[in-house]
Amino acid sequence: MEGIADLVKRDKAFASLLEIRLVGKSDQSVHASIAFHQLWDYVTQESFIPHSLTMELLKDSSVLLLCINNTPNAKGILTNKFFEYLSAKRPIIALGPKDGDVAKILADTHAGNIFSYGDTDLLKDQVMALFKLYSQGNLYLDSSGIEKYSRKSLTGQLGDLLNNLSH
Repeated sequence: MEGIADLVKRDKAFASLLEIRLVGKSDQSVHASIAFHQLWDYVTQESFIPHSLTMELLKDSSVLLLCINNTPNAKGILTNKFFEYLSAKRPIIALGPKDGDVAKILADTHAGNIFSYGDTDLLKDQVMALFKLYSQGNLYLDSSGIEKYSRKSLTGQLGDLLNNLSH
């Protein structure tokens, strides 16, 4: 949140259009960070949205933020949320290990970028680059190969693996 707070202070156009939308249960540390950086004026919080409306909300978003917990097993964390983000086909900014599974899939699909915890300056540069594209009406995701990470495709791959094991 530090980087976002800095951008809000430095760029009035960015500040005027910023909306941080929190959906579902958010960790208390997120609330504390928002309060510390005085960003509550930019936050819309919804405690619950039916899953049937989730994809519509994701597709209507300009940029999706994925925060991977900073834990010893973070490299292997692939959440359902991440796969929903991929299928929404909106630019993803992820915070997590740059040598983890999320980083590999983002690089493979060109669906977004990952930043290490604490990469504040690089993250701010990315946010401003995306904001510039948004301001020009050119914020499009030029991804490829996302289909192979769909539930249907991954389930088929798992089925093939299990079938090969049983032979």
